[in-house]
Formats: sequence, structure tokens, C-alpha cells
Amino acid sequence: MSVPSPGNPRIVYTDQVEALVRESPFLERIGDAMERIGVWKIVDREDAQCIRAEQ
Repeated sequence: MSVPSPGNPRIVYTDQVEALVRESPFLERIGDAMERIGVWKIVDREDAQCIRAEQ
């Protein structure tokens, strides 16, 4: 698994983050934090195609 570099965050789907929180409620704000520091870019699955095309 590659490690995302600053400015090149890993695309993570909204439903994946929601599932993570359902399984481990103490991680409730993990998605916001990971997006804020630039590790993840959280998107809806429909939007992912557009984002990947831009890259």
C-alpha cells in the first residue's frame, strides 16, 4: 500500500468513513482530521470519477 504524500491525498469514499465510524464510534472525527491534514480526500462515489479524471 502506498503512502499518500502531501498534495496527493488518497481518495476515500464517504460511505467508507461512515462504516469506519459505525464500527468504532470513538473514531467519529477521524475523517475530518485526515482530510484536514491532507492524507485523505473524502468524496462521494459519484464524484470520484470526475476527480480521478482530473488527475
